[in-house]
Amino acid sequence: MKLGIDASFLNRTHSGGKEQVLFNLLKGFQAIGKARNIHIFTYDYSAAVIKGLIPDANFTFIPYPNTSLNKTIVDSLFKTFKLDRLVKQHGIDVLFFPHFNTGLKKFKIPTVVLPHDIQVKSNAGRFALKDRVIYGLQYYFDFKLRTKIVAISDYDFKEIEKYYPQHKAKIKRIYNPVDTDFSLPPEKHSSATPYICAINIAYRHKNTITLIKAFEKIMHKIDHNLVLIGRIKQETDFLRTYVSEHDLGKRVIFTGFLKEQELNRVLSHASLYVNPSLFEGFGMTAIEAALRCVPVLTSVTGATLEVTRKLLNYYDPAGDDELLAKKMLELLHTEQPLPKLAAIKEDYMACYAYTAVSKRYYEFFGGLMQ
Repeated sequence: MKLGIDASFLNRTHSGGKEQVLFNLLKGFQAIGKARNIHIFTYDYSAAVIKGLIPDANFTFIPYPNTSLNKTIVDSLFKTFKLDRLVKQHGIDVLFFPHFNTGLKKFKIPTVVLPHDIQVKSNAGRFALKDRVIYGLQYYFDFKLRTKIVAISDYDFKEIEKYYPQHKAKIKRIYNPVDTDFSLPPEKHSSATPYICAINIAYRHKNTITLIKAFEKIMHKIDHNLVLIGRIKQETDFLRTYVSEHDLGKRVIFTGFLKEQELNRVLSHASLYVNPSLFEGFGMTAIEAALRCVPVLTSVTGATLEVTRKLLNYYDPAGDDELLAKKMLELLHTEQPLPKLAAIKEDYMACYAYTAVSKRYYEFFGGLMQ
């Protein structure tokens, strides 16, 4: 089998979990010895990153056009008018789109789309009308034109089935791959300030404001700071404003984007990881923290209970900052048994290790040729 992967959705800068899923898959295909059977199509600005993850693969790097058009439109035009020719030229047997917006072309070979979640449909009230229309059109054509649809959880499977029942037979559930190739950094110095942390604060539905308000309620009772990891986008710039107006700047730290090694260090040394999200189709960051034996407190929303296998600490509803503050205080004042944290790690390793999940994906793609 010659597997084609369209990675043109990648941006010039890291943009979150959907991108990380592809990176983990590529790394997995390299690790299980399937890279030589894979051909990746993407823009030239992604060349260094892609080659670093899967050096034995084959590549077609397309110059990104000099245009004022929105990238969503550029991507759709590429997939509709140019990708089919490249697929035929390189003898691709199965084509994988690891992101929605797969264009308007129906290919003669099996094609697979990974939309990640359809919260723009299932939680439409949180999105502007323009977004609902654009995403709705993309989902419509993605699901109609592709041979198979990958759901990242049973919850996600049911959501796609609910809103697109005509495509139920196309849906295949495969959990996300999580990178397990990390080494725990040396013990932090005993005098270092302890901290609570959260990742991916760029999106409003991640509900970071509730975490900040909860921390504000207990900050005078604890020594911990609150470390918020990730880029802030326009839709969550109000977080900085809130921190400034409430004079929290000495205790609430925005790190910006962290590279892999530094992210591993910061996450591994946290006293508590908190995910207050209003929606999760999978929820990778809670798994990543638990794999480092960090205690995790998360909201109960979407696929969270399913994916975390009810092994972590929870609070509900997600927007209740009083309850979140109480739960955080309880966990910080209760020693977490290392054997329990280690058992959770082993459970998640068995379920989500990137090599095992990449093998499942590869076998799934191979089955489409039968």
